[in-house]
Amino acid sequence: MRLTVWRYQCGACGASYELANADLSFAYGVFLAHSVSGSVAIFDASDPTFDEVQHLVEQDNHVHSLTSGERVELLHEVLPVAMDPDSNGNPFVIAGSPGCPACGSRSVADFRETSDSAGEVDQRVTHYTWQSLPAPERATKVQDRLHTLLDGGLPL
Repeated sequence: MRLTVWRYQCGACGASYELANADLSFAYGVFLAHSVSGSVAIFDASDPTFDEVQHLVEQDNHVHSLTSGERVELLHEVLPVAMDPDSNGNPFVIAGSPGCPACGSRSVADFRETSDSAGEVDQRVTHYTWQSLPAPERATKVQDRLHTLLDGGLPL
């Protein structure tokens, strides 16, 4: 998958930083996962982990009152609990910015695509840690993340 450079401006501290992104408008169910250290990996919704996390999210009583759009947004925020970190130990995100390298904020004031090429990506998100956990622990990780987000951490 060919990547281009996008320039971001942090909404909290104003720092500028760059992230590699791709046009995924014709790639249904394919997401780019980003880490604050600049790592990029592909996450495909056909991965069985997607269905498992989606099922756990849908089972939670707190999400039943949300619209379908809000549930999708929430799922994108929860999915990273099932992803292994990048080679630097930083978590991946698939929704929004992974955070400003200067201050860590995920607030973005501005972003725009450049004409610069960032090369290609073929690295896939892995789930080794997730798969090593028993099912009840996986469910607890999803519930903990959901409750953190729904108790004021995510503007829905």
